[in-house]
Amino acid sequence: MSAAMRDGHSTAGTLGIGLGAIRRLADFSDLYSTPGHGTVLVARFWPVPSEYKIRCAGLVRPISGEAECGDTFGAIRADDTVTVVLADGLGHGPLAAAASAEAMAAVLAGPAASPAALLERAHRRMSGTRGGAVGIVQVCGQVARFAGLGNVAAFILSSAGRKSMLSVPGIAGYQARTFRQFDYEVPPGAAVILHSDGISSRWDAGVVVLTP
Repeated sequence: MSAAMRDGHSTAGTLGIGLGAIRRLADFSDLYSTPGHGTVLVARFWPVPSEYKIRCAGLVRPISGEAECGDTFGAIRADDTVTVVLADGLGHGPLAAAASAEAMAAVLAGPAASPAALLERAHRRMSGTRGGAVGIVQVCGQVARFAGLGNVAAFILSSAGRKSMLSVPGIAGYQARTFRQFDYEVPPGAAVILHSDGISSRWDAGVVVLTP
């Protein structure tokens, strides 16, 4: 893969400068490829040059046959605290997307509240939609505070392995007996990972590369 990023390298007889140009021009770029499965390229361009280093990233993909994805995510930074929300609307398509959008709006309207309070607010706002699963995490220094409702997987991945964060049973918008929040230690250089049931929770931590 590193060869593909060098100017002049091509396997199709082209000039071989496309990926190198993206890397030079973008504020951030990254590439991941697995033979026989596919390639993902991401590049970000800010309206004005920025020295801010992105510490959060995510990806959503609609199920085959649908134009809208029922999952959504967002992140907001305030001082030294980063608040991240992942919402998975029940089912697929536009109605699932509408449910997860309500959860996102509830959190982003006042992200300074605790994850448990934000989760309760999202639950109320999702009433009348399909509902879904919601996970909210706040990271400040070496502490992650997490509150989840439903089937949202959450992990802290470090050189020592991965540690699960607990999401309580329920359906945001319909059924929630309690809104509980748990605190976890985040070792230096660790990553906090949230995903819906669109990804198996049995993924191999050995293939995830952590960079400081």
